[in-house]
Amino acid sequence: MITMIEGPRNTGKTHLLKESGIKVYKFPFAKWYDILDLGKDKLAANAFGMGRLMLHDLDNNGYIENIVTDRSIITPLAWGVIEGRMDKRESHKLLMEMINNGIINSDNKIIYMKGDNPNGRNRGDHWDDADYEIEDRMYYHIMETIDKYLGNVIEFENKFDKLSVALFKKAVL
Repeated sequence: MITMIEGPRNTGKTHLLKESGIKVYKFPFAKWYDILDLGKDKLAANAFGMGRLMLHDLDNNGYIENIVTDRSIITPLAWGVIEGRMDKRESHKLLMEMINNGIINSDNKIIYMKGDNPNGRNRGDHWDDADYEIEDRMYYHIMETIDKYLGNVIEFENKFDKLSVALFKKAVL
């Protein structure tokens, strides 16, 4: 089973995972984005992000028992549109293919993180200027679709306090 922690940037996904002591896999996309110089080629950047499909294939074929991911195959569906790598129609079509082919399935747990980070959104990377409202709308559409077909999306409001850490840990485990 894959437990996917998803949602807009700086809603506290990584923070809550660290604070709760949950072992997590986070694909180092930003690092490899720079090393491979993917900023010049939007299609290559999107294809690279979609490589996360391999993790789901390994899970679906019994090679992985349980894993928690900080972002997942859902991220390229949202950010592909935000970055102009694909349009909303293409993103939705890929999402439906993933659902219909069992890549994203009812055995997965998807925690959709929301929250207003008191520290802001700047991290000093390529995506600091991203529009939160557009990102939030993309994630909302994706999560609404997944929940409609699979019923396995848990919306979590991070209030950036100790209670949020405890509630998050309970939701993940």
